[in-house]
Amino acid sequence: MTFKTDRIQLKFLLGVISLLLLSTPSFALSGKPAEGPNSSFADTATRQSREGLYISATFDSNGRLWRLIPTHKYMYIDYSDDLGQNYSKAVQLNPSPVKIKALAEDRPSIVVDKNGRVMVVYFTNDKQPWTSWFTFSDDNGQTFSTPKLVSDHAATARHYQDQLLLAPSNRLYHFWYDERNKHNAGKSGATLYYTTTTEPEKLEFPNQPLKDSNCECCRMAIDFDIDGYPVIFSRFLLPNSIRDHGILKASPAGIISSPIRVTEDLWEVHACPEHGPSLSISENGRYHMTWFTQGSTRQGLFYAWSDNQGAAHSEAVKLGNPDALPSHAYVKAIEDRVTIVWKEFNGQKTEIKLTQSSNNGESWSNPETIAESASASDHPFLITNGKTIFLSWNSLDNGYQLITINPK
Repeated sequence: MTFKTDRIQLKFLLGVISLLLLSTPSFALSGKPAEGPNSSFADTATRQSREGLYISATFDSNGRLWRLIPTHKYMYIDYSDDLGQNYSKAVQLNPSPVKIKALAEDRPSIVVDKNGRVMVVYFTNDKQPWTSWFTFSDDNGQTFSTPKLVSDHAATARHYQDQLLLAPSNRLYHFWYDERNKHNAGKSGATLYYTTTTEPEKLEFPNQPLKDSNCECCRMAIDFDIDGYPVIFSRFLLPNSIRDHGILKASPAGIISSPIRVTEDLWEVHACPEHGPSLSISENGRYHMTWFTQGSTRQGLFYAWSDNQGAAHSEAVKLGNPDALPSHAYVKAIEDRVTIVWKEFNGQKTEIKLTQSSNNGESWSNPETIAESASASDHPFLITNGKTIFLSWNSLDNGYQLITINPK
């Protein structure tokens, strides 16, 4: 590692430490959050539980907003039919108390299929520090099936970074990182595993490996290509501890094509950055990507697009003010409209910045601030009901926010 790269990373780490002093909650919940007429269940959980900060949200095909709410011992779910103005009573998912695990990069996941089946995966501190469980509901979230372990090595190997996704065909995919092969000769990092089914109610999840040597703590980004197959954009662990990004595509039978390296940032770091990328694929097949790096050739937060499935990409556009620690960008594309949000820190508050493109990523609006927090906060996410894009963001001082993003 060069002296220049060392200096860049030291400056970045000092900034991150100052941000963490602001944003790390230091509380624990020893029971169920109270539900009051003027306080959302989720906001109470956020105030009382470290895990409660990391809410996951999605829309179903009818426009209902669903939220997963972790607490110290239980996982809950609720929904809203009026874009977050009012919420249903929260339903508990796990029948017995257990240590729930939730982090900004490693969070519960939820999907709702075309028939209204609600499916969830969440993490606990079970036989291993990270163990994921699957459960589903066929009665609009009123009751859930007995949670079932997903990994067939759950007793001996940690697994994390789980994500559930539904293909346009209604096929369920479940991806995660697994450590069962970590100590094998020549192996480094975690192995990307997945399982897929069209009958999740049978609770049969054959585990299939996809790729070794992935950066363990950086969340993968996944979207479906125009052919209906999932594309995974993630941080690869390359020789000499280079942690740059690459892409692969999977099908029910396995990898469709060999993984390819997308970025040449040459970030040599002997630690996990805990900073995953983002991916959204337009209806015309253009891949929109955001990522973070502190490499020797490029430093900062970036956006680029690719029209050949990641084999080459446009010139990388730097996002944000470098002095404000821009981080954790999220991109969402609908037709020719592309929206990106990310975090910045102005020395006192965390700000959520927004930029938009109306021409498929060719040009961008000036960044603007759409939300802020002076307390602990989650990463920003973009979700859509199929027509409108929303910012989904949770913070200790302002609670959960669903903010409409109007086109520019």
